[in-house]
Amino acid sequence: MNWYKKSQTQRTFYRGTIPGEIIRIKEPFESAKGLTFVARSPESAQNYGTSLETIVAKPEAKILYSESPDFWKLIKRRRPPNGYIGSALRSKETTIDVVNDAIAKAKAANYDALSFEQDSDIGTILFNEDAFIRNFNGV
Repeated sequence: MNWYKKSQTQRTFYRGTIPGEIIRIKEPFESAKGLTFVARSPESAQNYGTSLETIVAKPEAKILYSESPDFWKLIKRRRPPNGYIGSALRSKETTIDVVNDAIAKAKAANYDALSFEQDSDIGTILFNEDAFIRNFNGV
């Protein structure tokens, strides 16, 4: 299975927390304030805490993946050879500007989540918590 097809089947995510900790990480993306960030891999999630929560997308969840042609079409940019959104900047833009724009556009297009391939840098942002099963235990 190639990288693109593999990413499109990513329906399980992870959230690392520190038990008892209620402090939120200062969010650099204004468009994602108050939203839940998760990771595609348990290893990336553990950067934020050793207590891992498994979160599974419901079958009807609509997830936009940064590797997909739909993502690049939505944000009206050409996918750079390395696939990194920070390499698709225009004059005087920052990566934060472009990610904020992508988040806003994905929300406006009624996606339930936006998942960036850059798992440990950006991760996956859940817009619609009802499209996911939190604390999934496989039953």
